[in-house]
This record gives sequence, C-alpha cells and structure tokens, in this order.
Amino acid sequence: GSQLAVASHDGHVWLWPLGAERWVDLACELAGRNMDDLEWRRYGRGERVRHCPGLPGEGEPARYPSGG
Repeated sequence: GSQLAVASHDGHVWLWPLGAERWVDLACELAGRNMDDLEWRRYGRGERVRHCPGLPGEGEPARYPSGG
C-alpha cells in the first residue's frame, strides 16, 4: 500500500502517506510557502527546487544554485 495506519489508545486512527511526493505536498500545505535559503541549506538536498506551486515562488519548478 501507499499509506501507514497508526492507531492510538483512545481509538483515533491516522493515515500517513508513504510516498515522497505526498510528503512534499503536506509540507507545502503546512508551511504555506516554499523553503527559504536557510531552510534549504539545512534540510534540502542538492540544488534548491521550488516544490509548492501557487505559493510564494510560484511557477514551474525552478532550480537555483545551492550556494552557501
């Protein structure tokens, strides 16, 4: 499958996506923006990429030098 089900002692069940693309979508939804330069240096991998279309930095995914 593509989801992980997690149940708690109080009867709640959470479904977590397992695919990397869905994690990116969730990060965009929660943050409401793309990562800034500092965040990319800390958490990103390789060249900086816009992952959140329609949010600050919108447009087609654009690659930037990772610079430092």
